[in-house]
Parts: sequence; structure tokens; C-alpha cells
Amino acid sequence: MSDKSTGYSREVVVTDDGGLHVRPAAQLAQLVKTLGGNVFIDGVSADSATELMAAGFREGQKVTVSSPNPDKREAVDAIADRIAGGLANARWE
Repeated sequence: MSDKSTGYSREVVVTDDGGLHVRPAAQLAQLVKTLGGNVFIDGVSADSATELMAAGFREGQKVTVSSPNPDKREAVDAIADRIAGGLANARWE
């Protein structure tokens, strides 16, 4: 975690079989948009399913979910929790 002057971040491990492939990447990007964007995963914009898939995040990989805006703490935590909990089988509202 970082301090308020530099934003906020959390490290998590990707738990989905196959990593962030099409379905989990699309669901994650939609969630980020719902939460107002400005969240990144290892520097990749998390509101773009295409960028998430291109990054090739794999099962078991440790990633950093972050935002330069410290007010996005709840969004970072929500995204990190979804990644750690597995996206492919998650129920989405």
C-alpha cells in the first residue's frame, strides 16, 4: 500500500485458470468503468479489456492494482478483491 500523497495500491495474485482472458478481462473492465476508472493493474489501464488481455496476466502472477488518486481506495480494493477471489466464476450484478 502506498501513502496518500502518491495514491493507493494493493498487491494480489491472479487466481483465475487461464489468467485474465476474454470474459474476466471484460467483466473487470466494466467494473472499473462503473467505479469511475483511473485504476491500473501493473500500469495497464484496468478499464480496457483489450489492454488487460494484451498484458497477458496469468494465473499465479502477482500484480499491483493501483490508482494515482488516493480517493480511489475503494475502487482499488474492489478490483483487487475480485482478482484475488477469481473473476471467471464470480456473480456480477
